[in-house]
Amino acid sequence: MKSFVIPAGQQSLLDFLAQLDPKKRYRITVDDYKKSRSLGLNAFHWTTVITPIADFMGESPEDAHRDLCGSFFGWVDTPLGGRKPRRTTTKNEKGERNVLDWEVMTNFIHHCQQIAAELGVPLLDYNEMDIGFLERPREAKTNFMAPALSRLPTWARD
Repeated sequence: MKSFVIPAGQQSLLDFLAQLDPKKRYRITVDDYKKSRSLGLNAFHWTTVITPIADFMGESPEDAHRDLCGSFFGWVDTPLGGRKPRRTTTKNEKGERNVLDWEVMTNFIHHCQQIAAELGVPLLDYNEMDIGFLERPREAKTNFMAPALSRLPTWARD
């Protein structure tokens, strides 16, 4: 399967289609391009937003994340009388793997930061983070993120 992003105003899709074997059948799907959430954005979310909120509230980061997902996406009742978030950052309403795109993830992070502000939880500002991280070579980025990524729950690392 071939997947690629078509630059606006380019002929790359037509060029690709012209190279297909006309004797074969194909299924072609076209979707709007959405920037995907990065590991760095996810690590930022867990280490500088979720963990401080969890520490402040005296609960686990996983429980804080669940509660924040519910406050952002809404809640659904469970068969046993409980409730769960309508979706999470990695699973949709049906429980299927569906990672948030960059735009929705940043909106969710802003929601979490607002909740933290309302609770009086001190969070780092963007300018207090290591902004030079974005300028480093890939190897340095990997080493820089290793401590933060190692603190994430296994299911939140991808």
